[in-house]
Amino acid sequence: TGTNTIFSSTLNAGLTYQAIDRYIVTQMQTVIGLIVYRNQLYVLGDKLIIPFTNTSNLLFAFRPIPNAAIDNGVETNYLSLNIRAGFVFVGRAINSALSIWLYSSGLPVKIATPPIESLLNQCTDEEIEAAFLMQYTEPGTECVTITFDSGGTGYCFVYDLKASAKSGKPEWHERRDFIGGIDSRWSPNYVINCFRKNIVFGFRSGMSML
Repeated sequence: TGTNTIFSSTLNAGLTYQAIDRYIVTQMQTVIGLIVYRNQLYVLGDKLIIPFTNTSNLLFAFRPIPNAAIDNGVETNYLSLNIRAGFVFVGRAINSALSIWLYSSGLPVKIATPPIESLLNQCTDEEIEAAFLMQYTEPGTECVTITFDSGGTGYCFVYDLKASAKSGKPEWHERRDFIGGIDSRWSPNYVINCFRKNIVFGFRSGMSML
């Protein structure tokens, strides 16, 4: 909403709610987004992540868990992503540079490599606003991508969850396209799975199967 207020509609209609169907998150100035992981709601702010629990309260069902705030902020709603292993986000810890983090329990773990982190911290505010995360699966593994421009050059880096778990360290690789003789970052902007296929929507390649 651009404020520190979250809304809940029992009608499954996001634009239909009563005055009591809202909660003001006093610990943060602006709510960036919401994530659900293991049936628990996480409210994402620019400086904090606050887990909420369902108390079945008649006024507003969700309440923050006491003393459970996580000292990490999230840059934009498009830079947070729910995956089976937890959720991934781009943001900052206290007195830290911009980085990529994975949260599954306890405290978020930094998964960006130094070169990726360096590129992210060279981005302008406008480039960060346009950046996004995406998740897809390939045979035998699950992947998370981050796509962004830095210094006018487009990048797409892929985080391989299975390879990272096996090696014990973050495993990334860069993907690029060469379409019509033009080199660019990997084209996909969105991937959905249906008809037992990954259908890809690319900014240059149009719709295709992955």
